[in-house]
Amino acid sequence: TDLSVAWLGGDEEIADHPLRRLRGKVVGVEDATHDIKRVRLAIEHGAALAFSAGQYARVTFPGAPTRDYSMANWPGYPELEFHIRRVPGGAATERIHGRVGIGDIVDIEAPFGSSFLRERHAGPILCVAGGSGLAPIKSIVETALARGIQQPMHIYFGARAERDLYLVDHFEGLEARHTNVTFTPVLSEAPAQRAWRSGLV
Repeated sequence: TDLSVAWLGGDEEIADHPLRRLRGKVVGVEDATHDIKRVRLAIEHGAALAFSAGQYARVTFPGAPTRDYSMANWPGYPELEFHIRRVPGGAATERIHGRVGIGDIVDIEAPFGSSFLRERHAGPILCVAGGSGLAPIKSIVETALARGIQQPMHIYFGARAERDLYLVDHFEGLEARHTNVTFTPVLSEAPAQRAWRSGLV
């Protein structure tokens, strides 16, 4: 159907947080899917990282080259959460998936990025994610709800097949508790056993 699109310019909000270099300790590693791990880091020293929901960090795991990963937690949370998809042959992700364990020390530089929650925006919020790109969307949605944002939030999560989906129960729980949240998984290759959408998100 018809829609209107307007660019946020001029008085657009900015993410003005000091760049920090810090160290984190791995306190949680779990399989989200067959090729995505959820990794949680506790900050070793200092306050929680200040950032705008949706931003990312430059992260260096032991023995792996530095890579950029979006924070999946909301700002101010004492732990940082990252969703890391294994890339076959990837110098960083192969090592992270194969060797990272509890207690490992990780170097972090953050925050970066201009894709983040605009808290002064009064219109509906459309969130589109594919695979581990759900991480910044999780941060944005949870932060918006915590700040009491009331406008409709539509979340579309694209994946190939059901085995590539994760955190479905979490987002369906948010949808059940908040009347302004709509969560829609979209599968591109395999038919769903549930009444989800199909096609390319």
